[in-house]
Amino acid sequence: MENEWDTAAEEYSQLVGESGDVWRRMLNNPAILREVSGLSKSSKVLDLGCGEGYLSRLLSQYNWELVGVDNSQTLLDEAKRKQSPGDFILADITQPLLLGDDFDVVITNMVLMSVPDIEPVYRNVYNCLKKDGKFIVVIIHPAFRRPIAEFAKTIIDKVFRREPFMKIVNNYMVVAKYSRRIMQCVNATRTWHRPMSVYIQKAIDCGFKLIKIDEIAPSVSDLNKWHQPKFLAKYPNLLFMVFTKNE
Repeated sequence: MENEWDTAAEEYSQLVGESGDVWRRMLNNPAILREVSGLSKSSKVLDLGCGEGYLSRLLSQYNWELVGVDNSQTLLDEAKRKQSPGDFILADITQPLLLGDDFDVVITNMVLMSVPDIEPVYRNVYNCLKKDGKFIVVIIHPAFRRPIAEFAKTIIDKVFRREPFMKIVNNYMVVAKYSRRIMQCVNATRTWHRPMSVYIQKAIDCGFKLIKIDEIAPSVSDLNKWHQPKFLAKYPNLLFMVFTKNE
């Protein structure tokens, strides 16, 4: 069976570029860097669902030991072509991984929405982390992501051609699979919607303790800087969570 991410790899790699697309540079990168900035020089970091390795390139400034895992050989080839630092492993993150148990941090950055079952991923993370290690989860906020949430205009807004001022949220509590394109990409990939509580409760069930949760919205100044509509500052784009291994 053809891997859909192998098919989408080339255009996805172009979209991400060297340090992430506009939204990663605006939101993901600063949040992740703030969370990991206090790690020691000898730290070991695992990037599950690493794709074409942009996060390794972002973290290369710290000289940590970096390991990336992805199930797309084409994306891993892109990681090497872009000279991404670290060791890259071809593997399915929903299957048991034998990577040791000495990682200080495991990151899943924009990954869990593309996984049909997150519980085996959580178990892999738990087994890979050392005691008190951190598990960083970054996903698109499930309450404000299409097709669960759509922008809407009132009649007055349509008359005056104003930007949409609200979002309509529908079927939020229903776990469901969708096929969607990533921004300007032509090739669609599968994605799964889950309520926020599912992400958190399954992590707790697997032995993690939630120590931080943040709903990250872009600031008006950042939206102006990146030439994005200002009304987007009204809604959180990302859900950022940090768990620790609870032994």
